[in-house]
Amino acid sequence: MVEQEYRLRIPDGKTWDAINKEYFKCLKRAVIFDSDYYDTPDLKLLDKGIMLRQRFYEGKIFVQAKKKVAVKDDVIIVSEMKEEMQKEITAAKLYSFVLSEQKIDKVEKIMTLHSKRHYFNCEKFSFILDSSDYHDYLRKADGSSFELRMEVFTKRQEDLDFLKGLEKKYGLTMVTANKLQRIMLGMGE
Repeated sequence: MVEQEYRLRIPDGKTWDAINKEYFKCLKRAVIFDSDYYDTPDLKLLDKGIMLRQRFYEGKIFVQAKKKVAVKDDVIIVSEMKEEMQKEITAAKLYSFVLSEQKIDKVEKIMTLHSKRHYFNCEKFSFILDSSDYHDYLRKADGSSFELRMEVFTKRQEDLDFLKGLEKKYGLTMVTANKLQRIMLGMGE
């Protein structure tokens, strides 16, 4: 599956709450889930734009691999994602494939994210608000991350105008790094 999306970093929880409140009438769905991320201690996968995770979502367990493949028009992140239902990450074919393809013998859990995601469907656009608390096992640190995501098929001026308005009103920042790259590598901060 290929995803194309805009991502905007939200500076803090207070700003996330304000955006949530402003667009609450458009809220279609809210979910809570956990994700464990795996990599080498020196982040070999992440350096190549690859995320390997196990996601616990609505009673199901998925192993997912996601790779950032391009940035279109300087703002749209293009990623490929593959997933399989599997309770143990090491039993997943996808796990073995990623490690073999990247010539890596072993990975370890580097981070756990506990996420709250709100899906909004307004008249002219749809977007997602993400609020995540995380534990970084490598640095033994905890933190939070907030972002707005808008999945797109093509670049539309009306989407950009909406996002630029949010940037100006709330101090958001358009980023081309995924959440894990921003937290672990400091990209886009």
